[in-house]
Amino acid sequence: MTDDTRKRADAIDVLRGLVIVIMVLDHAREYARGPGVADPMVLEGISPLLFWMRWVTHFCAPVFTLLAGMSVGLQARSGAPMPAWQWTTITRGLVLIALEFTVIQFAWTFSFVWPLRYAQVIWGIGVSLIVLGLLQRVPTQARVVVGLLCVAGHNALDAWHPTAPPWLHWSWAILHDRQVMPLWGDAAVRTSYPVLPMIGLVLL
Repeated sequence: MTDDTRKRADAIDVLRGLVIVIMVLDHAREYARGPGVADPMVLEGISPLLFWMRWVTHFCAPVFTLLAGMSVGLQARSGAPMPAWQWTTITRGLVLIALEFTVIQFAWTFSFVWPLRYAQVIWGIGVSLIVLGLLQRVPTQARVVVGLLCVAGHNALDAWHPTAPPWLHWSWAILHDRQVMPLWGDAAVRTSYPVLPMIGLVLL
């Protein structure tokens, strides 16, 4: 493929690959840590290497989310008509959400019937892409303001934990709080990665 026909940006691919390597190290640590290590970010009884291996991975989800938004921005500037890439962005988000609760769930639990399902990074990026696609017709300045408010202001909402009515509890669990949301029977979903800051990042 010639340079004239290539559609990928090397810098984005290199950065994404670096973050994947860091993420794999953390996931390997998750499986290899053995009993007795509940949280590597708790300093008591944790080796410096284990602590820093976990600490550096805090950059993974934000970088993945920023790159997802950047990729959509580059696609928007490529000259493709808005309805085409707008629908593509929404579809990608839906696919990522489906993968989170099927393929990735199985990769973590080795079971398709695990009662507690985790809404993690891929879920968050998926929801963020859907929101980004829906907001593409909103003026750029407004999207920047919303992105800044989500990123810089979401911690100001830490003290609010609504539990009723149920729709508000669920909505806030998805947007901001790490909560376990019961579904039916023993099934439940835990929002390990609330999406409000991720929406902000992908908009920016």
